[in-house]
Amino acid sequence: GIERDKIRVYFFSGLVGYGWIFPSREGFVHLGAGGFGDVGFLRERVYSLARQVEAEIVSLSGAPVAAGGLSLPDRGEFVVGEALGAVMPFTGEGIRPGFLFARTLYHSLVEGKSFKRLLDEYGLTFNIALQLRIVRFLEKASPEERRSLYLSAPIEVLKRVTAANLTRLEVAGLVARYPGFFKKLLW
Repeated sequence: GIERDKIRVYFFSGLVGYGWIFPSREGFVHLGAGGFGDVGFLRERVYSLARQVEAEIVSLSGAPVAAGGLSLPDRGEFVVGEALGAVMPFTGEGIRPGFLFARTLYHSLVEGKSFKRLLDEYGLTFNIALQLRIVRFLEKASPEERRSLYLSAPIEVLKRVTAANLTRLEVAGLVARYPGFFKKLLW
């Protein structure tokens, strides 16, 4: 019953995080839940999603993700990816930020450009900070406040924030377009 070309995302009011179902090869889906919750709670969310789509769990695994924001290296240190917090805090995405950080380090070393300046040019510093700010808000919110926020979130905002490719100017435009929503985030 899963549409092959659509990813499903679920927000749980009792969790700062989300669940997902990704279609895979014929008859299989990848599903999971991630966020700031204990392992038992996350496992129950996974089983709940599996029951919802009548899926049998074949394999279950997980690991903690460093999603607490950037920790830029000292001069002369060479680290990329999750080692320096290159993970989108709201979505847990680490592959694309890891690649972009590696690319940034390469250009910094080969071209002698500022590592920090290149990170800013790619928008990673800003988007990680933006998602971290949202996570911190959600951590302080009650389950009812999170539910209200999720239900009132404009789809355009959810897509852009989770894609983590916003500029400051684009955020300003979204705030102007959806002031009521952003007022809930205490912007």
